[in-house]
Amino acid sequence: MQNYLRTDHNYEAINSLEFVAELVGDVSNYISKWKWIIIALHNSLQNFMVCSLRGTNNLKVLAKKSAMNWIAEFTNRLSGNVEEWKSPNEKLDSFPNLFQKIQSDTMLMYTVSQKFTPSE
Repeated sequence: MQNYLRTDHNYEAINSLEFVAELVGDVSNYISKWKWIIIALHNSLQNFMVCSLRGTNNLKVLAKKSAMNWIAEFTNRLSGNVEEWKSPNEKLDSFPNLFQKIQSDTMLMYTVSQKFTPSE
């Protein structure tokens, strides 16, 4: 029997913050823990951006080419060519692109949605 690691953006966002909370208490004794704090904060922020952008599908969190391939495959499936169905490779967009998206009109998908406005 094979065991697999299963996770999702919600779990990762919260779990990474919990990991940071564990490490911060001990950072004065082990300065090297800052590396793991930075990595965990990056992971958490990226996953919270995915949570915010996801909406009802993954298209807004995918890299542009990946999203275009997904739409092309969806269109192919609508035509009924079952033999030609493929599973498109979904690639998450880069951190800088996700950060730009949460500050753009891409975030305005629901009546209560808002763009992220960074502050000091």
